[in-house]
Amino acid sequence: MALKNITYFGQATNRTQVRENIIWYLKDAFLNAGGYYNITSGVLILDGTGFRDSSLLEPTSDSRRWRGISHDWVWETGINPSYAGGEGPFRVSGVYVEDVFYPTGTVGNYAHTVDYNQGCIVFNSPVPSGTKVWAERSERAAFVYPAESNEYRQIMYEHRRVFDDHPGSGQDIFPQTLKAFLPAVFIDVSHKNNRAYEIGSSAQRKTFGIEAQVFSEDLSQFDFLRDACISLENGAFMMFDANQVSANNAYPHTFSGTLSSENAQMFSGLVDLYPWKRGNFTDRVVERSQFSPLPLQVSTINLEFQLVG
Repeated sequence: MALKNITYFGQATNRTQVRENIIWYLKDAFLNAGGYYNITSGVLILDGTGFRDSSLLEPTSDSRRWRGISHDWVWETGINPSYAGGEGPFRVSGVYVEDVFYPTGTVGNYAHTVDYNQGCIVFNSPVPSGTKVWAERSERAAFVYPAESNEYRQIMYEHRRVFDDHPGSGQDIFPQTLKAFLPAVFIDVSHKNNRAYEIGSSAQRKTFGIEAQVFSEDLSQFDFLRDACISLENGAFMMFDANQVSANNAYPHTFSGTLSSENAQMFSGLVDLYPWKRGNFTDRVVERSQFSPLPLQVSTINLEFQLVG
């Protein structure tokens, strides 16, 4: 007996399609609401030791990868913030080494690529630690991931660590590594039911449970993100076909985090090129707060999402 609605092993099923599209939809919505920081030389941030230039990059252990403040740098272009006077984000055009600019595509000394996924410049050869390396870039103010992500696992690991070694034992209760992807919304999709859509049709209305788990250090960002998730209630949008996007290698990033094309498609472009189905959220929304042993606010927004077909 054939598997219903499944053509080949490994395809994106309805669950995957729904998760991918909701994540892309939220990331796009946050950018259009101005959820990013344009980082240029001289813009200061406060870290654990005092103020520092936010454009500076820090080396990792192999000195080839120099990372910024956060993961998932903004690569999207043509963003016009929904508020008046906003300046859109921009892609990385190159890197400065000891204040000398090397554009992306440079060969020889300081040849490099941009890993947008991990938020870093990757040099072809190691650059000595202590070198001044910086880049102008746009970083996200909020992140959206699947609940089955390494980022979510890191938070759960730190929860367990603090429970096992509670504050006062000498362990730092909030590691800096978590700051690279917070505040964040983690999306999980579960199947709820299938119901007949209309008399005389084989189509079904498929209902999914959507769990949006919100983590944030900052209370105002926490309020914004959970209210943004609640605002999805009764909303509807056209979705892209994740199978066709994958088959046409149309996702914006390569396995190494670089852009697959200068014309990499954003959410709206993928929907235009590879349309799938229209999905809608119902009016069922429930929020529940959760305890975290870390200095984090945590809340879960439960919604319902429906497809017909």
